[in-house]
Amino acid sequence: MSKAVAVCIAAYVLSILTSFHSILFLGGIGAYAILMGLRVGRLRSRWTALVAGIGGAGILTLAALALLMNNADREAVWDRGGLGGQIVDVGRAHRLYYTHWLRLNLSNGFFGMAMFGFAAMLVKEGRRGLYAALAFWAPIIILTFFIGYRRPRFMFFVFPFYVAASSYGIVVLAQWLRRLKPDRNHRFGFWIGRATAALLLVFAARLAYSAALLVGDSLDTASGAHLTLARRHPQWKEPCKYVKAHRGDAVVVTTTYLPALYYVGHVDNWYPSHDVWWEVDESGMAGLDRLEDFQRFVAEHPKGYFISEWSRFERNVADIPWSDFSEDIAWVQANMTRIDEASSDDVSLYAWGMD
Repeated sequence: MSKAVAVCIAAYVLSILTSFHSILFLGGIGAYAILMGLRVGRLRSRWTALVAGIGGAGILTLAALALLMNNADREAVWDRGGLGGQIVDVGRAHRLYYTHWLRLNLSNGFFGMAMFGFAAMLVKEGRRGLYAALAFWAPIIILTFFIGYRRPRFMFFVFPFYVAASSYGIVVLAQWLRRLKPDRNHRFGFWIGRATAALLLVFAARLAYSAALLVGDSLDTASGAHLTLARRHPQWKEPCKYVKAHRGDAVVVTTTYLPALYYVGHVDNWYPSHDVWWEVDESGMAGLDRLEDFQRFVAEHPKGYFISEWSRFERNVADIPWSDFSEDIAWVQANMTRIDEASSDDVSLYAWGMD
């Protein structure tokens, strides 16, 4: 085995240990090898061997993940991952979710420039451009059409190729503008060239404005802003400060373990664990799985607070089979009191037994 192959295998193994989604790196390499094999037109070639190697690595990786994952991760990937493309989250049901996200969050201007950049790569760079384009598009296609559970972070590892394509497009257009010398003797061509150059400069100004907004948003996020271009961050501080000041011997239940523990300093249990199963690892406790478990817990404790994050409970994404909380919400509202002065738009504070 050559040193280069050994380094590639080691890098791939380390990437899988870092994130399961690193298996998607194989998509771009495999797609490139298939196209090169078709171009060669011979079954017995190095490209056929590479396709077989990539396929074998993918099968071994999936088998290892299935065997070595803990129960929570195995259930998340195999049972709730939407493998095969079945949409499992109504909030992310847009068929072209990932490209849609790029347009909405990083501007149509950058998206258009990236698409131009990918096209320019194919034309000007040949096989190198094809490889760079496939390194981005193969994983995006797999995520879009074969994995129904969608999250922006799943594509972040290919994001450098998106930025590279945008940058490449800008460089190609800048070179074209520098070489543009319209002939004044051909009036129509002269004004077409000038008008095109003016449009490109306006477009460049719009890109610069988008970049300024994104930089500002990054600074806002780093400074702790709760509302940014990309998302709204739940406001836990005030509801939890109220609980900390008034708790006494009352128990504390929350939908989201870590922020409640940070601000209150104490959490007795969390609910519903059948929906936000990943909290098992973060909290170190199994949680309250279903409504009947929550009801039993409330019956066993005469006083308590329930700190509920809207996006996890009251939003009630009923179109997701395991996230229909209609009955749960009705029971909480009927048997607990919402403390409005301590609640925020993102976090509701409920209490029972406080009369």
